[in-house]
Amino acid sequence: MQRVIPHIQRWGAVNLSDMALQHIPQTPAPRLHELVLTSKNDIWGPDLPQQIFGGDFSSLRRLVLEHVDFAGTHEHFPVFGKNLRSLIIRQLDRRHSQITYTHIYQLLLQHPNLVDLEIQTFNWSNATDNPELLAELPLPSLRRFKLFGLGSYGEAHALPIQKIKAPNCTSFELRIPMGTQEPSGVLWAITPYFVSVITAVPKDLKFSLIFDPDCTIAISRGEKKFKVTLSSNCRDAGLDWVTNMLAQHRPNVTCLSISGLWTRLDEELSTLFAVLTDVTQFHVGGSMLAVWNTLGRPRERAADGGPVQWLLPDLEQLVVRNPPGEGELHQCFIAAIQAREAAAVERHATGPQSRDHPKVLTKVEYQSGSQPKQDKQLSDLLGDRLLINI
Repeated sequence: MQRVIPHIQRWGAVNLSDMALQHIPQTPAPRLHELVLTSKNDIWGPDLPQQIFGGDFSSLRRLVLEHVDFAGTHEHFPVFGKNLRSLIIRQLDRRHSQITYTHIYQLLLQHPNLVDLEIQTFNWSNATDNPELLAELPLPSLRRFKLFGLGSYGEAHALPIQKIKAPNCTSFELRIPMGTQEPSGVLWAITPYFVSVITAVPKDLKFSLIFDPDCTIAISRGEKKFKVTLSSNCRDAGLDWVTNMLAQHRPNVTCLSISGLWTRLDEELSTLFAVLTDVTQFHVGGSMLAVWNTLGRPRERAADGGPVQWLLPDLEQLVVRNPPGEGELHQCFIAAIQAREAAAVERHATGPQSRDHPKVLTKVEYQSGSQPKQDKQLSDLLGDRLLINI
């Protein structure tokens, strides 16, 4: 440190770790635009100093705090300047790395002009008294927000995102870890972020579900995205929540993607598909037997005796990646294509605007690793609309 301190006024970006954190100089660093404070010690973590660089952060735009100890006796953090735009806080599951809502609250309250915010911690402390009494935190400039790890008590630990008011946030990523109780409370808290994305981009959204084995729910277009990853024990709550959100707000989803292993009932998948009426492209991967059982037949006739309805009626392009060696899955897929092709002929007869029957598929890209004889069934059915990848 003695060799570099004389050059502080020329620093633009600096990464200080472990013992160096105990010797952060008080000399101003007027050109410093990026500061990374890191602890690499699993046993001992240095306190975050109250005075850094004499409090001169006029140029600082990006701050990263990795495994820095927030559990010190000081009540106030350094103010890192009104020009701070990016704040990243990362803490792994270490004994010394505890963080409370008050710590986060103070940092955000002092830096209202943040554009990017990432909080990654799996060891929340319960030391905060009455966090529900904290006032709201307006972050009008926030565009991208990542929050990984909320602790075990979902509704109570949703307070950080309930207090943050970011009406212009259009990119949000949340991870709800294993063991979270009452995940519906967390999902309720993040609803405004879901709504902000679908209202910012009213058309041609992409909606995806990934099971691997956690459940990732995402809706996006370009840089605007909402993504939440739930552990397997929270999967059902997440799927019910997003189905309700789609039904309530009716975003224009034109591209749908599902991959992994669907373990829910066909009826529940049918409920999800019923609210995705604008889908024209569908990407399917993994053991999705329920997908083909659902798409290969119309929904049951309504109690009022109305016409039967096919799900995803405007579907025109299909991309399928079935795992090799699953003959039943392959045959169910072929049967679904045959049924939709036959129903599309009826749609043409009743009028092209009818949504009671599906459209004709214009392109099917298929990868299965199946036998050429089985692929011939698809080739005979679809002709030059079929693209096979082995």
